[in-house]
Amino acid sequence: MKIKGLTFIAFILGLIVIWINFIDFKIETTLDGVKINNLIENLCMSYIAGYIFFFLNNYLVEREEKKHIMPYIASNVMSLISNNHTIIHNITGVMKFDFSWWLTEQEFKEHLSKIQSQEKVKFYFPKEDWTFFLNKRNTSTIDTVDKLLLSGKYLDEELRNILFEIRGSSFLRQDCNLFSENNYKTWNRYFKRIEKLKPYFDKNLKEYYKYDKYIG
Repeated sequence: MKIKGLTFIAFILGLIVIWINFIDFKIETTLDGVKINNLIENLCMSYIAGYIFFFLNNYLVEREEKKHIMPYIASNVMSLISNNHTIIHNITGVMKFDFSWWLTEQEFKEHLSKIQSQEKVKFYFPKEDWTFFLNKRNTSTIDTVDKLLLSGKYLDEELRNILFEIRGSSFLRQDCNLFSENNYKTWNRYFKRIEKLKPYFDKNLKEYYKYDKYIG
């Protein structure tokens, strides 16, 4: 239950305690009414004490931690998106920072059929070949994913699953020949996983990201 729900319950129980102690109304039954009133009051006070402890020692602490950790997570997720999007720039020869723009499997097949691993890339490292470029990008991706996975409880299940899918992709393996005849399918599977990060970012992390002009 979220903090608003817990706070509402604590507020209602506080009113019950006030009612029992300050309003001329008591539960009347054939049983011992005093004991019942005391029991209700003690249960209410126990919840309120637990709520105060939780609020001070958990909620406020986590809220303060989130001020620092969530921008960190948002920045690294955006880094993953933009880092891999630059690979699309070199595949297509078009430097377009639009993170809704990715390639279909057929487009990967067509573009990759014209590229050799020893060929120089067009952007970012124009004096280097594709092997060097992909090694730089993939190493950066692995490092960023590993850093994010260390964020612990602040990663929800959805983001954690996406990161594990990316981390386990054969695209990132050093022994994978990314320019073999049928490996356009490997590229497509990998970038479909990368694509999942943008809608997740927009829904859950955009408010924590400080550089809106770069999010595409």
